[in-house]
Amino acid sequence: MIIITDYLLPGEYGPMNLIFKMANAGGALEESADVVSALRANTVRTPQLAEVKRVRNLFPETWIWLEYNASSTGDVEFQRSVPDTLTTWVASAFAVSNSTGFGVVEVNSQVQVFQSFFVSINLPYSVIRGEELALQVTVFNYEPIQQRVTITLKASKHWSIIDELGNSGLRGDGKDHVYVNQTVDLKEELVVGPNEGKKLSFPVVPRTLGMVPVEVRAQSTTHSDAVRRNLLVEPEGVLQDYSISMLLDFNTTSNLSRSLDLSVPPNTVEGSARATVSVMGDILGSSLNNLDHLVRMPWGCGEQNMVNFAPNIYVLKYLQTVNQLTKQLENKAKQYMVSGYQREQTYRHRDGSYSAFGERDSSGSLWLTAFVIKSFAQARAFIPEYIDSKMLDASLVWMSRETNFDGSFKKVGAVHSSALKGGQTGIVSLTAYVVIALAEANSNIPAVSRAKNNAVSFLEGKVDALSSDIKDPYTLAITSYALSLVGSTKKIKALKELRKMAIEKDGLMYWREKQESHKPNDNPWLRPYYRPRSADIEITAYALLAYSLERDLPVALAVSRWLSQQRNSLGGYSSTQDTVIGLQALAEFAEMIYTPDVAFSLQLTASADPTFSRIITVNKQNSMVLQLIEVGVTYNVDKAPPDSSFDFVLKVLREGNNEMELEACSKWTEKDQESGMAVMDIEIPSGFELDWDKVQKILSEKSLKLKRVESPDRKVLFYFDEIPSVRRVCVKVTFYRAYEVGKPQPSTASVYSYYEPGPRRLPFLCRLCQLRQTNSIRKTSSGWIIDCEWSRRNGADFSDMLDCIHAALILDFDERAREW
Repeated sequence: MIIITDYLLPGEYGPMNLIFKMANAGGALEESADVVSALRANTVRTPQLAEVKRVRNLFPETWIWLEYNASSTGDVEFQRSVPDTLTTWVASAFAVSNSTGFGVVEVNSQVQVFQSFFVSINLPYSVIRGEELALQVTVFNYEPIQQRVTITLKASKHWSIIDELGNSGLRGDGKDHVYVNQTVDLKEELVVGPNEGKKLSFPVVPRTLGMVPVEVRAQSTTHSDAVRRNLLVEPEGVLQDYSISMLLDFNTTSNLSRSLDLSVPPNTVEGSARATVSVMGDILGSSLNNLDHLVRMPWGCGEQNMVNFAPNIYVLKYLQTVNQLTKQLENKAKQYMVSGYQREQTYRHRDGSYSAFGERDSSGSLWLTAFVIKSFAQARAFIPEYIDSKMLDASLVWMSRETNFDGSFKKVGAVHSSALKGGQTGIVSLTAYVVIALAEANSNIPAVSRAKNNAVSFLEGKVDALSSDIKDPYTLAITSYALSLVGSTKKIKALKELRKMAIEKDGLMYWREKQESHKPNDNPWLRPYYRPRSADIEITAYALLAYSLERDLPVALAVSRWLSQQRNSLGGYSSTQDTVIGLQALAEFAEMIYTPDVAFSLQLTASADPTFSRIITVNKQNSMVLQLIEVGVTYNVDKAPPDSSFDFVLKVLREGNNEMELEACSKWTEKDQESGMAVMDIEIPSGFELDWDKVQKILSEKSLKLKRVESPDRKVLFYFDEIPSVRRVCVKVTFYRAYEVGKPQPSTASVYSYYEPGPRRLPFLCRLCQLRQTNSIRKTSSGWIIDCEWSRRNGADFSDMLDCIHAALILDFDERAREW
């Protein structure tokens, strides 16, 4: 029955768009059966709704971690407001007493946070700008009666609204959807029965980079709830960065002017370029501010964990020496050290040694044990109550047993740093590395002292003879420092030979492991500032440590200038070893040149924006956090520079509506050295999550030399002892669909040596993407045609052909295309 009337219904009316909910199966969007008919007519009646009194926005993963002194009866009382998460919190406790020892609660308590009517938002970790996302909203009603609910997605300037969808949803017909760029609230009505939950989706297209707030409200006439969460919107393409540092020397002039080229390549993704300028009155300024994240690298093994431990030692020692250590910074640094120390014990073997992956490795690593023990011995001055002397002695005794008849140390366990690996040269540099650790530990255990003295004699013999296995810059630099540290008279000859290998230019001095070989590159743009290899940083840092010990200020100053200019915008370098030894060298040199009276002003201007002008004043009060200028530039490109020491192939083996399986294969291409520890980094496509059950199976395959898999943020990281050059190493990974995302942007994957992370192989995984090079790919009645220059070689596979379009797999090619 249809009734037509001019009767005016009470209430408010407004324009609306059709909104779709998630289907119960298949993950596709469908029209909600409970949407009122008024919505289909693009109007909605708004009754008197319950008022939203507060918006829930606090959702911590861990709620309480507190320390209290108990009363004489053993009781502790405190009050805390519960977070906004509707969940059951599990509370445990432990106590320490001088009289009764250590106690733990036998039964954990539970605190349930609940409300009978609430709304939730299901958001992915991140999406890429330009992707279409269905914001999934669920309304739960635990009241005894049904509720007619108005769901409101609050207006935002950060996204566009998708005006209309077909029944097949975001991933359906592939047609372009109409976007509405209006900042208006979106509303939807549902009828939710008692003890029931219903969900729907708001299709939007994020337009703003960064954290985008998403607020949803659910209101009936008697109940209301509101939630606000943040969605991370990332730029398209591959993240690239470079940094520039300058030391300002006011000894000869009171006025300085410098111009810096901050260019980015032509294929930079629009809106992704960023430049940050830091001005500091102290050479360690940027490192002080970023003690917890000095490098942009993963942290999945025992050696990488130490980058959160060791730099704190050198910072505390330096600030203490120059009388600039504040209580706040001291507590912060000690907290990082304690955390790093405790975490490192998970990589300890029962015999006192350490290895990158703990008991997953067949034996401890002499190299890593030396690194750890050196750091722990240095840390005793700051956290003596945490450093266990007995454990330290056990590690030292284990090290002292791993010697050869000539006094050198054996290569026991994995040596992940390629600079310490190669042949007899590796034996000399490894021995110098261990001598440094033993000198820092300063043990009076006879076996340890004997092993150290024999190793020093071995190094002195090598310097005396100037044999071929000590003539490379790395071995000579680390040997020079080791001999300087133990006070050997042979250090003079070693430093003289090291100086002959130095590169001196524009008042700078540094060393290179080997000459740069420039590979052919079809990208005419090059970074305006050179980025050295990690090994070059280590060599130059060991040289600076040696010359600082000798108080050779002119040489040390030239070396420190170069070393300080190579840091990234976070204050570290490329990887763990170069960051730790680089910061130690700069900190010890800084003690020699520290000047307490710093006062100058700096004016910043930009040619791209004539109206931009900033004046920064640096003085004694802010010098530690603000003489050193650092500029960090980050940007995204739609095609990564094809520069790598790895072959890397990415293939889609299987793909359905809600699941896809990839295979990633890699091979090391350098013949003169090994890869060292390698990391395979696969970005999870938007809308998908990792199938962890299938990951566990490949960990058991010993032939892969795969030690660890982890998934931070939207990535999957595979850690290998090494990737060989004689065969490809392949892993399979499965993703399942968790969110509805349309027009997915290309995902990236990369493989790199952890200790030389600069050159990376970066293929794109492009699934039904908006192709940037439409002239390169076209569809015909017989299939997909790729227009590019390519000639088939013996042994070439499908991925070789796709290099010319910068993608590992595009769309779903049929078998004819695969054979072509």
